[in-house]
Amino acid sequence: MHGLLPVAVVATAGTTATGAVDPLPALAAFCARERLWLHVDAAFGGAAALSPALRGCLDGIAHADSITWDAHKWLQMPLGTGMYFTRHPASLRAAFHTDAPYMPHRDPAHDEPFDTSLAWSRRAAGIPLFTALATRGLAGIAATLESHLRLTHTLRHRLLTMGFTLVSESPLPVVCFTHPRFAADSRRAGRPRPRTRPRRPHVARPRHALHRPSARCAPRSPAPTPPNPISTP
Repeated sequence: MHGLLPVAVVATAGTTATGAVDPLPALAAFCARERLWLHVDAAFGGAAALSPALRGCLDGIAHADSITWDAHKWLQMPLGTGMYFTRHPASLRAAFHTDAPYMPHRDPAHDEPFDTSLAWSRRAAGIPLFTALATRGLAGIAATLESHLRLTHTLRHRLLTMGFTLVSESPLPVVCFTHPRFAADSRRAGRPRPRTRPRRPHVARPRHALHRPSARCAPRSPAPTPPNPISTP
């Protein structure tokens, strides 16, 4: 649009629904030429960087100005284990810095959450990820990710042999498929169904008929009490 100046390009590295990866090297070159901020949404696919066998699908991500990655997606970490990486930390402090007399003294050796994000008080969401890295190491996590990719290849092969159709190709463990029978059923479902018989006309009932008491709902009279055989005349 005329009169508007773009400031950033947002690329995707592994969409959650189809596993699609944008051409990151070309976008990085474009942003460098046009002096635009390049942000890469790697919430799902960012874990591929931990595996030498999968890392190639993220070529060009190193040129991004900022990256988001959610370890609670592919790495099965607790919900909320999201991370933001940027090569421009000063931009975070410029955006979120605040001065208040009730805030603690700032340590220049490290950044504080209230200086780099909207959330001030927060739980230690990174401990589960740190524990997984400390116990299994990068090699163990990479082996798990690569096993997911082998299962994906096996699933794709079996689907093709069973007559299914793959509708997307992804370097990540995401499989989207359909079947010709499903497509035919959906086309038939979209057609208007022929009416086999005319619709019966609606006849409004009188209002008093809606409130007429029914014999089925009428209160029942109490049963007579049987005589007490123990009573004396």
